[in-house]
Amino acid sequence: MVIARRRAAGFTLLELLVVLVLMAFMTGLAIPLISSGTPGAQIKAASRELLAGLRQAREQAIVTRQPTALTIDVDDRKFQISRHKTAFQLPGKLQIGLFVAEVEDNGKRGSFIFYPDGSSTGGKVTVTLDGQTNRIDVDWLTGVARLQE
Repeated sequence: MVIARRRAAGFTLLELLVVLVLMAFMTGLAIPLISSGTPGAQIKAASRELLAGLRQAREQAIVTRQPTALTIDVDDRKFQISRHKTAFQLPGKLQIGLFVAEVEDNGKRGSFIFYPDGSSTGGKVTVTLDGQTNRIDVDWLTGVARLQE
């Protein structure tokens, strides 16, 4: 009596490992291609981060009842809120334009000052990347910052 051996259906461990290595390789190639092709997402994220910083500085001025400044360094693409140790870094390829009342270092740094009543010195910030520009307007009377895409 001869018993025929049936091979079990499925994949071997070696076949599964080869597929996983190929998937990892393809993912490694795809991520840089996708992330470098999204300047619109980068400019939107940077603009929203800067907008959040302006709003936080205004809120801090109202809560603490002390003037609070948000200072932007155009060359280094950083901004910092007074009385905060952390400076926030924006992506390296961005170009920042400032139109503010308080300018330092020959226009390389500028500040928005927010007052306890919610008002501010006002001004505008433009964020440009690959021909796309977003503008943030800060109203001097209300201190409210708005993003114009």
